[in-house]
Amino acid sequence: MLTKDQFADLSEKIIKLSPANETEVSYAGSENSLTRFSNNIITQNVIKKDESISILLVKEGKTSRVRIHEFDDESINKAFKNGMEIMSLSKEHDKFLPLPEAQKYQEIRNCFFEDTANFSPIERAEQISFAVKEAEAKKLSMAGIYTSGETRSAMANSNGLIAFDKRTNAQVSLTAQSETSYGWAEDGNRDVAKIDIEKATQTAIEKCLTSQNPTEIEPGKYDVVLEAPCVTDFLSYLNWKAFGGLAYLENRSFMAGKLGQKIFGENITIKENAFNEMNPGKPYDGEGMPKKPVTLIENGVLKEIVHDRYTAQKVGTESTGHGFGFPNSIGPYPSNLELSAGNSSLEEMIASTERGLLVTHFHYTNTLDHFNLILTGMTRDGLWLIENGKISRPVMNLRFTDSIPRVMNNIELISKELQFKHTFWGSGFVVPSIKVKDFNFSSKTER
Repeated sequence: MLTKDQFADLSEKIIKLSPANETEVSYAGSENSLTRFSNNIITQNVIKKDESISILLVKEGKTSRVRIHEFDDESINKAFKNGMEIMSLSKEHDKFLPLPEAQKYQEIRNCFFEDTANFSPIERAEQISFAVKEAEAKKLSMAGIYTSGETRSAMANSNGLIAFDKRTNAQVSLTAQSETSYGWAEDGNRDVAKIDIEKATQTAIEKCLTSQNPTEIEPGKYDVVLEAPCVTDFLSYLNWKAFGGLAYLENRSFMAGKLGQKIFGENITIKENAFNEMNPGKPYDGEGMPKKPVTLIENGVLKEIVHDRYTAQKVGTESTGHGFGFPNSIGPYPSNLELSAGNSSLEEMIASTERGLLVTHFHYTNTLDHFNLILTGMTRDGLWLIENGKISRPVMNLRFTDSIPRVMNNIELISKELQFKHTFWGSGFVVPSIKVKDFNFSSKTER
């Protein structure tokens, strides 16, 4: 992968050779490794390396974008030829803004760790071996994945902007299995040394053992204690469908026109913060603009939304640094959400519940109504009935159907412990566990 200096030299060369009036050069490089295991045996080791350069060409109001995976002179010149041919067939783009000038970026620490970038298959296997041996001791089967790797990104343009970022990431996902039950846990960090394989293993095993022989339960409305991974599903769809400036301006979000209004419960504060040490983000966005912290929801009130340069210009404000490379049709949206902590513990939430359910996490979650953010999904890997403040028995999985606005107005308790949890799309958020009143389960399953 390219170093910062190598990218600076290459981007300068591309910009000098460019036949366009304005040129932007974006680099993406990655080297990621994965170890997969099932039935207590490693089944797959994969290393994927990839790098590419994306070139945006601008001339006389027209634009084109071309991508190359080889960076020699022949590939660069071919990219220019293809890009100019595409541009000759294009119309002027009314949403294009002149490329930004050089920017200053705030340093974001704790993003890159050499030991994580160099974490070997043998080291991943050693940690997997611990999980497998613990499962075998309980006569359980263990399956999962362990990933580690490094990504680098950079951009430069003909107006003097240049930016570079590199970061590492590691994640383990464990599923313990018996004849009648599953138990799941995960952990992830930029620093592989901070992954607690022992805790994740014991959590997965305990959930599996305590959810054996589940019994059927009828769907309906239940008070629920949702562990932190469940909360990432709600934030993911708020992130994707509601908090972006374009969705707001085009009235595609239930939040449209409600800035300054109370839309969630008073105990809800949601921030977008690339500078959170638990989930450090990139210092710049896809347009090269600096990332800014944004308080989206404060005590239930919609305070702000995120902007790229286009949506910011439309409403007379500045970009918050949440744009993507031009062209894009989705507009800006956050990438480092955090739901602020409360003052309860998971145990206190359970103890306060007369009759309800404890949920490990969801899967197959998707929207039924994009505007009102009505979601449906399944519980998975551990669901228990709570009676008189205590976990009484494991129950079979249920399908939920409920709206995020209703959930966010029915949260009774929030944990004081925050955790970084990955999302289905590979990013992650900083979230607590929550207790929700009258959460709606719409149908049942056979296991």
